[in-house]
Order: sequence, then structure tokens, then C-alpha cells
Amino acid sequence: MIHSPYVRWLGMAALADWLITRTLSRAGIFIPKTPIFIRIYQALTQAGLFASTLGGVLALGFVGVLVWRGWQLRGWQLLSGLLALLAGLSILFLVIPPGGWPLLLAHLALLGIVAGLGVRAVKTHPALSVPVLAYLLGGLYQTLPGLYEFAGWVGPPSASTVLFNAGELLVVASGLAFWWMWGRGAPASVWVWAAVPAVLLSGLVLSAPSMAGIMTIWSTGLTLYLPWPVYLLSLWLVGVTVIYAFRNGTPDIGWAVLFMIAGGYAPQLSTQIFYGLIGLWLVVGFPGFSRP
Repeated sequence: MIHSPYVRWLGMAALADWLITRTLSRAGIFIPKTPIFIRIYQALTQAGLFASTLGGVLALGFVGVLVWRGWQLRGWQLLSGLLALLAGLSILFLVIPPGGWPLLLAHLALLGIVAGLGVRAVKTHPALSVPVLAYLLGGLYQTLPGLYEFAGWVGPPSASTVLFNAGELLVVASGLAFWWMWGRGAPASVWVWAAVPAVLLSGLVLSAPSMAGIMTIWSTGLTLYLPWPVYLLSLWLVGVTVIYAFRNGTPDIGWAVLFMIAGGYAPQLSTQIFYGLIGLWLVVGFPGFSRP
């Protein structure tokens, strides 16, 4: 069983990794490099590196416990085996470049895990089918190039753009799904506080749309191809859900949603993939956690 303090520490590391390494430090590229800023930027980079390392270690430890716990439970052995395979391949990719059939196997294992968790998650909350499908489409988008290479087919896959855009649409719709499941009933004060990130993003989009697009891709993997108010509404609803979850005594829901955000859409790094899987695992009602 993994207790809430572990989830909290992992959540804070994941947030720091996401906000510092993939957002703030990259935003520094667009700021003039004065001597004072250079020192601040260097300190920020070091903090981000520490957060990334800590998040990776804690996420791998979390995954290890999930594998061990799941292997002992009836009906969870297959998912645990796939998760162990994915974790093992992720460790292997630290010493060899990812590619060929090992990378394809890792993508297929990820799709199997998301599909298995999705079946269980939808039984708990049907609206969870929205983020689950987003994960599946993002995973298929990443799997197709490796499948084409392995099979010797002529690429690139024609369906890649369609899969990616459909998945991004579902990511945006996930904000509404999360709010529908866990954010309804939030008081007005929660709505006010949750509007702050949406207002900040709105200001960035209106003042520097190109920079906003680049920063969003780096930070979350989203391309902003949809009308930008749709993204702001989704962000606002996610904020309401997270804040309300922490305030009404269901912090695992708040952390789960934050893990999914920290993982991003169609992530490239193993740690980010584990963040998203851990978020899904928390909302499924896995034995050892309180069912949301």
C-alpha cells in the first residue's frame, strides 16, 4: 500500500518538474540575458534538474510498488506484468538508445496498460472514457512510426495527424469530464481561484500568440490548433476540479489530475509516461487506495 505522504511528495516533484523544467526554464529562452537573470536562470535550471531526478526516482518506486501489489491481487496480474515490462524497458533505455523492436514493445505495453485501466476506470466513472481515449490515441500516434519501421512499410503513417489532433481534442474535453465527475458543487471561491491560471494563459495568448503556442507544446504537448478559448475553459474546469478535490477531502483525485497534467499529451520521456499512468491508476480505485 502506498500512503498519501508518498503520493504528496511524488506529486510535488512532478509539478516542479513540469513547471520548472518544461515551462519556466524554457520560457527563459525568450527573456533578455542580463547578468542577474543569468544567475536566476542557472539556479532555476539546477532546481528543475533536481525535481526531474527526484520525480523520476519516486515515480519508478511508485511503479515498483504497483507491480508488486498488483501481482498479488486476482485480476491485476496482466496489468502488473505489462507495467513491469514497461518499467524494465524504460530502465534499459537509460543505457541503450530507444529504437527498433524494444521501443515498439514498450509502446504496445503502454497501450495495453491504458486499455486495461480504461476498462476498469469507465466502470467507476463513464466520463473517464474521455481521458482514456485521449491516452490511447496519443499512444497510437507514437506507436505507428515504430510499427511501420518494424514491418518495413513505407511511411510516414497517413493517420498520424488525424490521431494526434483527435487525441488533443479529447485532452481538452477531459477538463469537462474531470469537472463533471469531481468538480460540480464547487463554491464560488474555488471558481475564482481556479480562474487565475486561465487568465494568465489568456494574457499570454493575446499578447504573444506564437510564444504561447511554443510554450504550450513544450509544457503539455498540446499544439493549440483549436480555438484558444476552448483551452482556457478546459484549464479553468481542471483548476476547479483540483482545488475542490483538495478542499473537500479527496486529495487523491487532485493529485491524480495533476499527475495527468504533469505527464502531458503523447509524452516522450519515461518519467512523464509514468506520471500519466499513476494518475489513471489512482482514479481506478486500485486496492490500497480510496476509491474516488
